[in-house]
Amino acid sequence: SNSIWTTGFEWNGMMHSASIWLVDDAFAEVANLNVIEGRWFAPEDDASPRTAIVITRQLRDEIFESESPVGQIQIDKDDKEERLIVGVVDNYRYQGEFEAHIGGFFARNIITDTASDIPSEAIFTVRNGSDARVEAALLKRVSAIAPNTTMRIETLSDARRGYIQKNILGAGVFVAIAG
Repeated sequence: SNSIWTTGFEWNGMMHSASIWLVDDAFAEVANLNVIEGRWFAPEDDASPRTAIVITRQLRDEIFESESPVGQIQIDKDDKEERLIVGVVDNYRYQGEFEAHIGGFFARNIITDTASDIPSEAIFTVRNGSDARVEAALLKRVSAIAPNTTMRIETLSDARRGYIQKNILGAGVFVAIAG
C-alpha cells in the first residue's frame, strides 16, 4: 500500500517539510527500496509503544547531517505521537524517476488492522506469466476487503507509461505550443 501527504517534521526546535508515505511491511521489497541504514519494518514493531518510521536519505542529510538517526525518537508537535526511526532508505521518488528526490518518511500501516488507514493505492507482486484469471481472483479478494471502493488493476509498466504520457509528454507539447 502507498498513500502520501506532507507534514512538518520537527527536530531540535526546527520544522522541516516532509512527505509521509503509509506503507506495509512488504513495500520495501515490492518497490525495490534500498535500506542504507538500520532496517525496514517488521512484525516486532507491533510491540513498540512508538510508531516505527523509516526516513529517506534526503531527510537524514537535511536534519541529521553526520549523526545517525536510527534509534532517535521524533515527537509530532500536534498529536504528540512518538515516532521511532528504525531505518533510512536511499532517496525515493514517489512519482517515478522524473521526479526530484523528496525528503520524507515511511510510516507503517498494517492493512489487516481495522484501525489502520485504508490505502488509496496498493501494489501487489505476481509471478511472471500470470494471466487474467489471477487478476480476476486478486480483484475479487481485494474488493471483498473494501466493497464500496472502485478498483482497477494495471501493470506497473502500464502505470509508468501513462504517467510519462500525461506528465512528461504533455509538458513537452505545452512547451512546443508556448515556445
